[in-house]
Amino acid sequence: MTAPAPGASEMTPSQPTASEAIDEVWATRFRHGAQYVGWFAVAVGSIVLIVGWWFGVREVAAILPNAPTMKANTAVGIGLAGLGVVAYCRGWHQIVVLTAGALTALIGLITLLEYVFLPQAGWFDQLLTPGLGEATSAAAQGRMGANTAVDYVLLGLALILLGLRAWPNVRQWLAVIVAVVGFTAAIGYVLQINGLSGFFIAAATSMAINTSLLHLALAFAVIGAEPSNGWAQFAVSRYAGGQIFRSFFIPIVGTLILILLAAYMVPTAFGVEPAFAAQINLGLVTLAVLLFVVLIARKTSAIDAGREHTAQQLAASLADAQRVARLESLFAAIPFPILIADQTGQVQFANSKSARLLGYGTADLDGMAMADLIPGELSLKHSALSAPPTAAAGATAEA
Repeated sequence: MTAPAPGASEMTPSQPTASEAIDEVWATRFRHGAQYVGWFAVAVGSIVLIVGWWFGVREVAAILPNAPTMKANTAVGIGLAGLGVVAYCRGWHQIVVLTAGALTALIGLITLLEYVFLPQAGWFDQLLTPGLGEATSAAAQGRMGANTAVDYVLLGLALILLGLRAWPNVRQWLAVIVAVVGFTAAIGYVLQINGLSGFFIAAATSMAINTSLLHLALAFAVIGAEPSNGWAQFAVSRYAGGQIFRSFFIPIVGTLILILLAAYMVPTAFGVEPAFAAQINLGLVTLAVLLFVVLIARKTSAIDAGREHTAQQLAASLADAQRVARLESLFAAIPFPILIADQTGQVQFANSKSARLLGYGTADLDGMAMADLIPGELSLKHSALSAPPTAAAGATAEA
């Protein structure tokens, strides 16, 4: 077996680790964004519970006329989930994150058990608001939707894993499922398909539109609170995938929201048939997809062009360094003293012969002034000879 050449391991490029691939500036921005979402969820949950339910201002609990309200237990769950995200982002004690996650999951779990075993029992649903809240033919007053309860179980588990800093891939997939359930409910309101917002369970109440939007936000907050590990770390990567994601995620989501709002509002505002409005919105979605495909392609080309330019600059610098190394090797091999200085008289290169002659180390001579190395009158002559031609001509004229 042939032994590797000396220094070969140093010359072999190594694959960057996951931490080296993370753009810490963007990772910090994601954490700040998650914290803002958490505070917003705490505020909304508190306002809905206090103003919407305890003070009876229904418009606070239901942002759309005649739409399902955010239930009192739902508001508490949203506030707890937001508190868990805030606690993690601000570095509070781990027990705060774990407690918030456990209580969020417990609210969802008890509600699901009620749906299965006690569909008409409302003791837990009306624990905070006795005698208040709507009911369906098969569900007790004040009970959150079954899809909302499922989301809370998953969201609570994700928060527990976040607090434990364990299983980041599982935590992020749980958050994605929460987002999908919330998005499905929102689509149900836009397309006026009640089954989507009620998770196809006839005995369940529907997830309120404000609840679905907050679940979407909280799902992304759970991912953004610790984006540097797990499969979602590509979002804060320094590589092309991360750059493209950060450039287009918010515009795509914003465009989708505008199209969905148009799909919801246009038929009512202009008296357009829902089928015709759906066709128009399908066309808008198609155009938006084509536009973003073009923009993503342009962004990818720009990234590739920038990398190619950087590679060319690196290759040119490497070639210059190789030329300098060859010249230094050549001068070092010459058997008589050589000193090379720049126009200011600073030594830029000295071979070993000159170093031994002058009594210095080779490295010591770098940057020294030639005037300090040449004694007496020879130093003056050297200075006159090394002066720029214009200066020398001026000195001759004055003499």
